[in-house]
Amino acid sequence: MIKSKLLWKVSGLEILVIFWFVVNGAYVSMTHPTTHYLQFLEIVPLAIGIAFYLTKTKKW
Repeated sequence: MIKSKLLWKVSGLEILVIFWFVVNGAYVSMTHPTTHYLQFLEIVPLAIGIAFYLTKTKKW
């Protein structure tokens, strides 16, 4: 039961990361940002969200 629950959490997190990168790639393709660091700007909220989740649940 625990392994199944862990599998769903990891799968959900991976799907979220893949979706986030697809959305970020679409944004970069449509807007053509002038500087390179703007391409990775949308990754910051994802990292903060994952860090907040891990801190809240204390599952390191």
